Amino acid sequence: MRVYEALKWASSFLQENGRDENAGEIVLCHVLKTNRTGILMNMREEITEEQEKSFTEFIHKHVEGIPIQYMIGYEMFYGRSFFVNEEVLIPRPETEELIVGVLDRIERHFGNEELHIADIGTGSGAISITLALENKNLHVYTVDIAQESIEVAKENAKTLGADVTFYHGDLLSPFYETGQKLDVVVS
Repeated sequence: MRVYEALKWASSFLQENGRDENAGEIVLCHVLKTNRTGILMNMREEITEEQEKSFTEFIHKHVEGIPIQYMIGYEMFYGRSFFVNEEVLIPRPETEELIVGVLDRIERHFGNEELHIADIGTGSGAISITLALENKNLHVYTVDIAQESIEVAKENAKTLGADVTFYHGDLLSPFYETGQKLDVVVS
């Protein structure tokens, strides 16, 4: 099977089963360990039997309802790759708009002032980590009630080199308990 044939099959199969027909490209990039440019440049190349088997298994699992991101183990957010698993929600493209809005408001209202900001319900850490990486004047704290989610977020912070403080707890309770004052709260 050639690259273009794999994409054509996946597109048709996914569409017939009520799934996003473009998911095949994401899976094929993962299986071939390349990016979209690599796919486009090698459309007529043969894929190995092992790659074809892996690709079709991913596509069938996706049709059964398993999100692509959980299968491949990551999702892109604000230009960065975030590890995800079943313990966290998959970062949404719309949440990138939240990041833009928060950074814009911070700049307009506080300038370069150092601020303490909390992300409530951190999940993968996409919001808190991105804010910490995009604005070095922010002291970023994050809280989640699920320890498993905190572990995922900690892994992402370490991988991406973000300075974030993690709390295990419910909503704002860790901040009340520690007396930590906050300038901005996001979720």
